[in-house]
Amino acid sequence: MNGKRTLADLSYRIAHLSQSFGLDRAIDITTDRTRAYQRKRLEEGAAPATINRELAALRRMLSLAFNAGKLSRIPKIEMLAEDNVRESFLEHGESTTLLEKLPEPVRDLVEFEYLSGWRQGSVKKLQWTDVDMATHTARLRSENSKNKISWILPLTGKLLEVIQRRVKERRLDCSYVFHRDGRQIKDYRAAWATACKDSGLVAGGAG
Repeated sequence: MNGKRTLADLSYRIAHLSQSFGLDRAIDITTDRTRAYQRKRLEEGAAPATINRELAALRRMLSLAFNAGKLSRIPKIEMLAEDNVRESFLEHGESTTLLEKLPEPVRDLVEFEYLSGWRQGSVKKLQWTDVDMATHTARLRSENSKNKISWILPLTGKLLEVIQRRVKERRLDCSYVFHRDGRQIKDYRAAWATACKDSGLVAGGAG
C-alpha cells in the first residue's frame, strides 16, 4: 500500500518465516520461539543481518495486528549482533583472481556489479526487458534504484561481454539476466566464501 520497493525481498523473508511460524496463531509466537528461530537459521548458514531482516518483518506483522486490535500483546524480539564493518577493498588483481574462482553464473553477476558500480540488489533484479542489445544499454529502473531515479548504463568493453555471455544462457521461462537454472540469484554467500578461501582472501559479505 505504501509503494515500497522491497516487496520482492519481503516475500523472500516470509518464505523462511512460514516454515517456522506459518501454521501458528500469532498469539503463540513467543520470545523463546523467535530465539529458537535465530538458532535454526544460524545453523542453516544464514547471516545475522539476514536473520534480523526476517525477524524485523515478523515484528512488523505483529505490530500491525496489535495496532488493528487483533492481537493483545507483542513478544519482545531481540536482534542478533551484526558485523557490517568493511575493512578493505579489492585491488584489481585480487578481483580478477576472485572472479576466476567463482562458479558461473555468479561470476557474471559479480563482474557486472564490479564494472557497473550498481548496487548488488539492482543487479540481481536486472531483467531482459531492461537490456537493449541494439543500442548496447541497460536501464536501471526507478523501483530498483535506492534513490528511485532511473538511468541508462552504456554497455561497452567487459560489461558488454558479460551481457553477451548471459544472452547465450537466456531462458524463455526466466526474465532475469542473472539466474541459476531459471531461478533468480538471490544469495551467493557460500560461493563467495569458497572463492575467497581458494583465492587466499578474507571472506566478506555477499549475497
